[in-house]
Formats: sequence, C-alpha cells, structure tokens
Amino acid sequence: RGHLLNCLRVFPNGALGCTMFLNLLDKEPKNLDPTLHELFRIACAAFSSCVVTLVTFPLAALRTRWPVLGGGSETTVYVSPKTERELLATILRDEGPASLFRGLAPALYAVAPFVAIQQAALDWAKAHTMQHKYCDGAHHRPTLLAVVGAFSGLVAQTITYPFEVIRRRM
Repeated sequence: RGHLLNCLRVFPNGALGCTMFLNLLDKEPKNLDPTLHELFRIACAAFSSCVVTLVTFPLAALRTRWPVLGGGSETTVYVSPKTERELLATILRDEGPASLFRGLAPALYAVAPFVAIQQAALDWAKAHTMQHKYCDGAHHRPTLLAVVGAFSGLVAQTITYPFEVIRRRM
C-alpha cells in the first residue's frame, strides 16, 4: 500500500529534473567565460532540483502522511482513508491546500546544495577518470558511470548531511 504515491512522485521527479536540467544547459550563453562553465552547470542542477521539489512536494507530503494516518489499513481505531484519493480529500478538507506544502522551505534548503554538490562532484569525477590512462575510451561504460555517480552521491551526502539533520529537527 502507498506504492502508487511513491511512483507518482518519482516519475515526474526524474523526468522533469532531467528535462529541465538539459534544457537549462542549452541556454548557456555562448560568450560565457570558460571558468564559469562549471558554475553554470551547478546552478542549472540546483535550480532544476528546486523546481522539481516544488512541483512534486505535495505528492511527497501525501506519501509521508499515508502510513501516519493509517492509509489503507483496516485495523485503525479511527476512520482512516482507504485510498490515496481519500487521503488527499481528507487533508484538503481538514487542513487546506497549504498543508501539502508544509515543510517545503527546509526541503528546498536541503535539495539545492545536495544536487549542486553532486553535480560538481560528478563533473569533476568524470573529467578525472577520462584523463586516467586505464580508463582511455571507457568514459561511456555503464560500470564506470555507475561508480562515478555513486562517488558523486557519496560526496554530496557526506557534505550535506549536517543540513539534513537540521532540516529533520525543524
């Protein structure tokens, strides 16, 4: 139960995030100083992640509240929503639409630095692995891309973890 909410959140998250990031990269000014190229990529990644978070946050809020409110469960003492649609209707009726965006600011404070650092680490790692003599011509191999992606995620998570702790306590 509740998997539908997760799928409804993840699909637009990935699709919109990748599409927006790539479209923003196409807008890079032709006369941009080469030293600012990486900064532009990082800013595009951070901005697109913030827009995606804003768009999908109500779905994340529903996904979070589903188990708390006993969604789909027959064993709760109070009347709980049986479907995701009932959950949404209950929240909108009892708390209003603004409740679906409660906690958005801390989420944005967390996602923008994470994605920016992840993109910077990804670009750095890809550039350095392509220069290595043992990776000659292998920069498009799925295994190498997976390792580089895992490395960039690890770096970003390690650096931004203190912000995540603060966000959870807010």
